Amino acid sequence: MESIRSLIEQENTAGARKLAAEAVAMFPDDPQLQQVHHFFRPYKVARSPHLEPNRSRAFARLDAEAPNLGGLWVALSEDDIVAAAETLEELLALVEPMGLKYLPLAHFVE
Repeated sequence: MESIRSLIEQENTAGARKLAAEAVAMFPDDPQLQQVHHFFRPYKVARSPHLEPNRSRAFARLDAEAPNLGGLWVALSEDDIVAAAETLEELLALVEPMGLKYLPLAHFVE
């Protein structure tokens, strides 16, 4: 643990991560090492299936229209702004009957 702390103090997180992994392999029942190893473990990045659709065109439209939409809630579909309202509740009521393939993204324009 002292060596891991020293590496952390030196801001050598890669070294601390490696040493923590080696230490927990040698002493798998040590709760302190398990905690440090868990903290330094490499994170996993996975694409979520819920990120569809690509709304880049809708965000481009929002950038262009933002000066006219200040203070409003807007709903973004895949391609465009499909609704705007003063409150989120009003926006949801407008969007619900539209039957869009994907749920729209609600965004408040300041």
